[in-house]
Parts: sequence; structure tokens; C-alpha cells
Amino acid sequence: MSSKPFISALGFNGLTKRYDLLLWTTFPERKIKKALIEQLQLKGNETLLDFGCGTGTLAIMIKEQYPTVNILGIDVDDNVISIAEHKIKTKGLNIPIKRFDGQNLSFAGHQQFDKIVSSFVFHHIPTALKRTLFAQLYRIIKPGGEFYVADFGKLKNFNTKVAFNFFRRVDGKDNTQINAEGLLPEFIKGGGFDDVQILSSYNTLFGTVDLIKATDKQATLRKIKFAKHQNGHFRMWATNLRDVVWNSIEERLEQRNKKFLICNPIMIFLFLSLMLMLLEISFTQ
Repeated sequence: MSSKPFISALGFNGLTKRYDLLLWTTFPERKIKKALIEQLQLKGNETLLDFGCGTGTLAIMIKEQYPTVNILGIDVDDNVISIAEHKIKTKGLNIPIKRFDGQNLSFAGHQQFDKIVSSFVFHHIPTALKRTLFAQLYRIIKPGGEFYVADFGKLKNFNTKVAFNFFRRVDGKDNTQINAEGLLPEFIKGGGFDDVQILSSYNTLFGTVDLIKATDKQATLRKIKFAKHQNGHFRMWATNLRDVVWNSIEERLEQRNKKFLICNPIMIFLFLSLMLMLLEISFTQ
């Protein structure tokens, strides 16, 4: 990427503070985001990532409707993050916002989020980086999780084609080419999701917006692989603990002339329990 790893809202840093006002006056932002929230079908106990949260409008709307949902927002632009944090603080909500470098989702583990949402982000991102980020988002979503995207798609008529071609001058023709050709769902599939569908489309002043849902039909296989991965860590931990307990028993046997076995039945029980757990893990793998 270039030295500047992102395109500012409206194309210029100086216009970022006017971003919310422009959308409110010229674009059905809240209508589209309400539809996106309806499609999420949240229950209230989910962990949700708002990828490219921008000024925080979508995250705030979700949190106000589902206060118990655990939402994390991430974005690359310090200016929009400041706006988002101010809006969140003003409303008295708890929505942490994390900055990332625009290329690497630096989450420590895999499969952390029940659902991931993204609105009007990917038309800003260079084509090659789109593929990378979709793969990273697939890595951090839980097996059976759902990924929802609202972004510009294939143009439905002459008017939207003219409008979007003008709009592309701001975000760059290369960055928006995949959107204009309607290939965003295929790119999402390329990241690992194998069930991608366009739920609905909206013709706007700037072009056609698609609501996209992506899930993973191979969720069961992913759960099995993840369980084996977790089992491996647990087995290593249990083995190490077993060795520590056994060494302790041996040392005390030597020190107390074998009286330790009689006065410390709890240690013996712990050792035998660990052995049984390790045997059970071996049989299940």
C-alpha cells in the first residue's frame, strides 16, 4: 500500500468531521443500517466485531437496541475514531474502539467473534488487500458465525452507474472496481466463507448498496479442528501437571520413608484423576 494506509472519509482529512452530516442529508444510511441490524437477529449475548466502525453510528445503533451485546469496533483512521469515541461517551455507552494498521488484524487468538459486521468499508480498500482481510476475518469468527456486509455492489441501472462512476473518483477506481463488477461476494468466498448471498439491494444517490450475508457450511469441521487444537494444549498442560505431582510424591516418599502415601491421600487422588483425563483425551482423538 502507499505510505497512507487508507482513504479518509470523503477523500480528505479536512472533510472527515462533516462525514455524518453528509450521509444524513444525502444517503439513506440509517435505513440501510437498520436493515443490517434486523438481519443480524441478535439475542443479546453475542460477541460482535464492527470492522471499519468509522464514526461509530452502526455500533451505537446496535448497542442501544441490544445493550447486553459485547461490541468491539476497529478502524484505521484516528480522526473518525475520535469522533466515534466522542459520540459513544456522549450517549453513555460502553463500546471500545481499537485502532489497527489497515492490513493486519492483530487479535491474539482464533475464532473470537459470534458475528462480524462491516458497513461501507471495502470499497475503500485495495483489491489485493480485500482478499487478505476477508481471510483474516474468517480466521477470527467462531465456527457457525455470521459475517454481514453493507457495501456498494453491481450497478442496477443507468442512473446508479453514472452516480457510482462519479463517486469512484473519491475512493479510487481500482479500489472500487470489484464493487462495480458485483464481485464482492466472490471475494468473501475466497476468504473461506462458502455460503455467501445478497439479502437485499438499495439504489442510492451514490450507487447500488448490497446487504451481504456470509456463513460457513463447514462449521462442524472447523469445530472439530478447533477442539483438537484446544485438546492439544490441555493435554500438554495436564501432562506437565501430572509430572509435577509425581515428582512431588517421589520426593516426599524419600523424605518421609513412604509415610507420605498414608497422610496425603489427596495428592494420590489428584495424580490418578490426571491420569484418567489423559487416557480419556487419548481415546477421543
